[in-house]
Amino acid sequence: MESQDKELLEKTFEYARENNKILRAMRRSMRVSSFLRVVYWILIIGAAVWLYSFLQPFIETLTAVYGELGGLEELRNLLNNFPVVSGRYNLKPNQKSGRRPDFWF
Repeated sequence: MESQDKELLEKTFEYARENNKILRAMRRSMRVSSFLRVVYWILIIGAAVWLYSFLQPFIETLTAVYGELGGLEELRNLLNNFPVVSGRYNLKPNQKSGRRPDFWF
């Protein structure tokens, strides 16, 4: 074998080793990435389940109160009877007498 061919063969062997090293690192990175992605989704789903189980008593209480109120229409009627709701003025004219409320500007 000529020295030139031997040198070329040694360079090719070095490139193959370097390529193998890079491919192993890429494979290892893909495995770690897949594992972390699974852990990420387990944490997201687990947090959602935990949050639901934590908030479930509050949700049940709110649905019971809503059921006792008799629905949204009765709540709207109750809120419309008050002139001030959440810091806003009810500026509609009084439907019963047809006159404007006392605080009309």
